Amino acid sequence: MSLNIVLSDIKRVGEPYQGKANDVWQTDNPDVLEIVMTDRVSAGNGEKRSVIPGKGRANCTISKAIFKHLEVAGIKTHFLGAGSQDSSIFVHKAEPIKLEVIGRFFTKGSFCKRFLLPEGIPFSKPFVEFTYKCDEEGDPPMYDREVLKEGLLRDMDEVRFIRETTEQVAYVLRDFFSEVGARLIDFKIEFGRIGDSLVVIDEVSGDTVRAVDLQTGESLDKDRFRKNLENVSWGYDILGARVDNLQN
Repeated sequence: MSLNIVLSDIKRVGEPYQGKANDVWQTDNPDVLEIVMTDRVSAGNGEKRSVIPGKGRANCTISKAIFKHLEVAGIKTHFLGAGSQDSSIFVHKAEPIKLEVIGRFFTKGSFCKRFLLPEGIPFSKPFVEFTYKCDEEGDPPMYDREVLKEGLLRDMDEVRFIRETTEQVAYVLRDFFSEVGARLIDFKIEFGRIGDSLVVIDEVSGDTVRAVDLQTGESLDKDRFRKNLENVSWGYDILGARVDNLQN
């Protein structure tokens, strides 16, 4: 998305909304928000929390690069540009949809638990599923008819649009992570409304993807925190540095 504004003139106003991992600021332009990606980290729907130094900057570097790739591919997002600090972005204000959309290239995590499958089975094409965005309920999976029944989307055309867009996103992300020496396992994205358009919002980073090093198979994402692996910050640092190198 784009607005006819000068981002360097945008100023924060008020106090931020503090989420589990990010702070969201209102600005002096009613159509613009500034998202600050912090070093806070959580897992298990917020039950496990910590702080990982440098995570915010790394995630912001990754998100900025990915949003640019999505826009080049013709996928609309809320991204406007780099924020006022190296861990923030300016975005077009959108009405968020309480839906998390997951794209999978391989079986992993909760999918394996639900269907009693081993990890690492490849899908022939990206497998897309919905979950209801609600920590208190554990982000339960939703079928298409439930998404419509709850009024999260307006009709089956919107359901199809989000499924098809998520497949497009999947291939862009797969190629992006391959460029930085990683294999994409799965990812989570969110959508929001800007006027009549459905666009990708939030962030796409080491907090919202599973990616492993192509050579070693080492986790390069929040799984290091989920699984209590050593040197939790290492994955974020590596991905952030590789993305920096790719752009320079």
